[in-house]
Amino acid sequence: MNLKEVITELSKLDVYEKRSISDDYGELVLLNTPALHKILTDIFGPAIKASDKKPDKEIIILAKEYGGIWDNQTLFKKDSQSSILIVMLWPWSDKQHITLKIAAIKPK
Repeated sequence: MNLKEVITELSKLDVYEKRSISDDYGELVLLNTPALHKILTDIFGPAIKASDKKPDKEIIILAKEYGGIWDNQTLFKKDSQSSILIVMLWPWSDKQHITLKIAAIKPK
């Protein structure tokens, strides 16, 4: 599944705002619901960085270009032959909304 296909799946949910969409990056604001987490887990498998864990060096490097990642944020990753797809979840302080950043990174 590529970035655009993931965004199409996520668009079935209640999207509060589409901030940016390109071939290699997207940013959405959604309601923080179990349905969102289920879609991401179905596509990516379990998060490689859960919201209650500290990020390791690999995760820090992956997220750096996209604003970094904090302890309370979540990161999913899926490798393919053409790219590494990552999704970062940044929860809002209102506990209802979440910013989702998705990026397709070309392998080095």
